[in-house]
Amino acid sequence: MPGAFRDAVMSPPRPGPAAPAPPGPWTGCGRPPPAGARAGRYRTQHLVQPARPLGAAGAGSPPRAPRSHRSRPAEARPRSAVPSLFTVPAAPCAPGKSWPCAVRAASSATPRRSAMFKTTTDAELAGNPIDEVIGSTIRYAALTTAAKLGIFTALEEDGPKTLDELATAIGASTDGTRAVADVVAVLGWLTLEDGRYRNGPLAERWLGKNAAYDFTPALLWAYELTHVMWELPQAVRDGKPDRSLWERWADNPDAGRDFSAYMQVKSRLTVQPIVDAVPLPDGARRLLDLGGSHGLHSMAMCERHPDLSATILDLPEALADTGAAIEKAGLADRITLQRGSFLSGDLGTGYDVVFLFEIVHNHTDEENRDLVARAAEALRPGGRIVVLEDVRGEQLDEHNAAFSLAMFACSGDRTYSLPEISGWLTGAGLKSVERIALPSSVSLVVGTK
Repeated sequence: MPGAFRDAVMSPPRPGPAAPAPPGPWTGCGRPPPAGARAGRYRTQHLVQPARPLGAAGAGSPPRAPRSHRSRPAEARPRSAVPSLFTVPAAPCAPGKSWPCAVRAASSATPRRSAMFKTTTDAELAGNPIDEVIGSTIRYAALTTAAKLGIFTALEEDGPKTLDELATAIGASTDGTRAVADVVAVLGWLTLEDGRYRNGPLAERWLGKNAAYDFTPALLWAYELTHVMWELPQAVRDGKPDRSLWERWADNPDAGRDFSAYMQVKSRLTVQPIVDAVPLPDGARRLLDLGGSHGLHSMAMCERHPDLSATILDLPEALADTGAAIEKAGLADRITLQRGSFLSGDLGTGYDVVFLFEIVHNHTDEENRDLVARAAEALRPGGRIVVLEDVRGEQLDEHNAAFSLAMFACSGDRTYSLPEISGWLTGAGLKSVERIALPSSVSLVVGTK
């Protein structure tokens, strides 16, 4: 025990008149502090029985002192009557009160603390990273729940609502609606004025049919991703998830549609700089878009290059709404849909360029190596394979690491480095491999046959 702390705790009572009571109210018994209490240091608890040294036996004894105090030899433990952290003054409680009947209030003076406790500053508490992790979980839950329950949609379609009106509109309890809506309002996605909730600037910009880019499907997909992440510990133990995304979507088609809609709106944000950066070979006429899904990249390429036609090869469920989008864009005579898996079967021949856009992270190294080899066979001499990926760098970065973890949780796969992707291309006989950086986190990796 440090000397100064020991002296303060263990010192015998001072002779002379009792010190004046510390200022401020006393809780519990309504009695003044007992004689002998040091002014301005501690506020005392009143007990039913007289004070006894800590460690003394008997029913109703206060808690025993820490071992560091009790372990001192008896002769070194003066039986102090001075109120301290380890002794309790002899002052009866009011009738009917039992031990302890009062709460020791904080003193205005700097308290003496035990060496076993560390004083933590407000600045240190403010930087607690664990609280931030927990807080991000709550924010995530509030936003995804608001989207799942249709809070943003209800406010967009019918205007501002009171709490009761909003709860009725989404078919939920008043207390539950308030709990979610208040967090979402604090985050800036809703506002609460004059007792009415309305969509805030963030929601008006990013959510709903009136937004330039409606990311509501992203929040709905994030809600489903929660269930995937619940199983992450077991997936880590086993080396892969129990079910892939495609198996999950077979049981829950709505989740698959939400994901496809999310990918489509996300691609709308980035499609133009991507197609601007694609280095088509001279005289290019035919494009094969593997896993092209929503068709945005093929449509943008055909709009940019009037002589280009495209074939999109993907699973039937991925192409469910693509035909209508192509028809609406007026490109039905130049873009063909081919339903099937690009992991097997003949890809055809004579293509000038083959796109592998954001698909290799969904497959193993062996599958990707085989896919690139088959894509190379589909090229004419001088044709190019263009891979669009979030390329894993030599140094870890937060975005790529998190994305790779999500891929593992969803399908057991991961992101790949530039040497790995280049190895697939050169292994398939392609040359002049180059990487083209883009404004977003993804890059183009291009190989020429």
